[in-house]
Amino acid sequence: IPIIGGSSGDNDLSGKWSQISNTETYNKGVVLAAVYTDLKIGTSHEFGYLTTDHRGTATKAQGRNLYEIDNRPAAEVYNEWTDGLFNKELKEGGTILQKATFYPIAKVLKSKETSISYLDVFHPGYINLPEKSLTGFADMEQGSEIVLLHGSWEWLVNRAQTTAAKAMASENIAKDKAIFAFYTFCAGTVLVIPEAERPRVPLLLSEELGDVPFIGGFTLGEQVFMPGIGNRHANLVNSIAIFSR
Repeated sequence: IPIIGGSSGDNDLSGKWSQISNTETYNKGVVLAAVYTDLKIGTSHEFGYLTTDHRGTATKAQGRNLYEIDNRPAAEVYNEWTDGLFNKELKEGGTILQKATFYPIAKVLKSKETSISYLDVFHPGYINLPEKSLTGFADMEQGSEIVLLHGSWEWLVNRAQTTAAKAMASENIAKDKAIFAFYTFCAGTVLVIPEAERPRVPLLLSEELGDVPFIGGFTLGEQVFMPGIGNRHANLVNSIAIFSR
């Protein structure tokens, strides 16, 4: 059963987030709405990045920490892959959240049912000293095949339209014929989009969907469904579910 949505967050990652249900609020919870319907539901998700030639193996990892890539300190390898973008942080440690948004690391997942491979994105947020490890916002499984991605704010904006188009095509939903859509857009990606350009996201959605109401939010970590793999918690994703008769 596909799950779409994302993690709640606050403006400065200080832990002031909440989850709200019909009757309660939580600080460490999950709120899930189950939908049973005869309506068509077109879904899609995209990361909005291109793969690079930099690849390796997560030779040491646990939870959301990546310690080694190809038996070397992960942050050192990551800095080399990005042509020294994190020279300063490699010496001092600390957050790399915003700069790393354009250079995430993806795990390569292979479907058990088909020959299709999927990318599951891990967004590095911190360089930890002295071990020179990376902490991100999704789990990194030891032994994972990984690849460096690269993107731009223009691609991250434009994916709002392409993701909606793919979701509509998945169920042959015509423009103006849907009745409602639910949309998520990673907060990490919106922060690197120039403020004046951010209103283009709902405009591009409206252009693709037509005269259709939708609701959306900027989430900190997203849930995506990959056929043959299942539901995954990933980073830097935009996703949509479109309901139609």
